[in-house]
Amino acid sequence: MKKDTIVLCCTLFLALFWFLAKQSAIYHYAVVGVIFEILWLPMLLALAILPGLSFYFWRTHQWRFASLYPYCFLVNLITIAFLVFYS
Repeated sequence: MKKDTIVLCCTLFLALFWFLAKQSAIYHYAVVGVIFEILWLPMLLALAILPGLSFYFWRTHQWRFASLYPYCFLVNLITIAFLVFYS
């Protein structure tokens, strides 16, 4: 697979994870709560690393909007804003 597709898949999975974590009752089912508890730290690290990675790859591709990196960066920023402002 190409790098931009991998970064896009990781970004979408990260955004989906945090949106579902905020929108649903995670601890209502024990199995879902366990999965969330196992994944929250790697997802928090990915939330810190993926925007920088997307920005770096976008810069190395001469700031072209034809690549997927600017859209990954935008989705990451929206996810961070959602986590900061949604309570």
